[in-house]
Amino acid sequence: MILLIAFALLDFKAEESAWRAERVTNLKSPTGWLAVAGLHWLKPGTNQLGFGTDIEIRTAEGTIEWQKGDKFHAKLPTGGRTPGAKDFDQDVNLNEKLYTGEVTFSIIHRGDRYGLRVWDPKAPTRTNFKGLTWYPAKPEYKVKAKFVPYKAPRQLSITNILGYTEPAPNPGYLSFTLKGKKLRLEAIDEGETYFLNFKDRTSGASTYPAGRFIDLEKRKDGNYELNFNRAYNPPCAFTNFATCPLPPKQNILNISIEAGEKTHHPG
Repeated sequence: MILLIAFALLDFKAEESAWRAERVTNLKSPTGWLAVAGLHWLKPGTNQLGFGTDIEIRTAEGTIEWQKGDKFHAKLPTGGRTPGAKDFDQDVNLNEKLYTGEVTFSIIHRGDRYGLRVWDPKAPTRTNFKGLTWYPAKPEYKVKAKFVPYKAPRQLSITNILGYTEPAPNPGYLSFTLKGKKLRLEAIDEGETYFLNFKDRTSGASTYPAGRFIDLEKRKDGNYELNFNRAYNPPCAFTNFATCPLPPKQNILNISIEAGEKTHHPG
């Protein structure tokens, strides 16, 4: 029995180490959050790209035109939908990635504004990255949870750090017990996953002040393992150019969850 417990603990720690390694790999990718180098709000009409223009982007030249009907057209002498392409002159969609030189960018929509998000592999946040800090992984922070659906579809008002509030689909909540306390977290429907955005008593002390995230792949039976060892920081912990959602008041927990990712300190 003792050997079985020891092997189970080793397997648990190996799984958590692998998940954390993948988390770092995603953050460090050329289009990961560490590579975000700018967020430039667009003006109606023509927006110039390049040094000394409306939007200064390293290695980028061209224009983004905000047309009537909230449509967008890009002209790039070097770049487009394929890295290394030339003479791109086409309409583009929101959140569609475009390339020019080493730089990647896309148009995002927030409230009544449209912006150009820029990824640059030479961004200081990426090149100076020294790693993440975590609480030690502990099995007791991996708990059984039950998804409780609402009888009728609901919307949850979510405010982001820019102050914009928008409705998000809220089909139900996760009910669970942690440290002897019965708790719940409202779930946001994101298609194939549920998104949990929460704060606890470690927020602003040892973990990121605005809270942390957990993603859950949907299950038909509604039974889940809620693993707080995999609670991770929002993008705003790594860049000033993110527009993170804040936790709803329902997901502010009066308990210390000493698990998962701690506050990030840039290198």
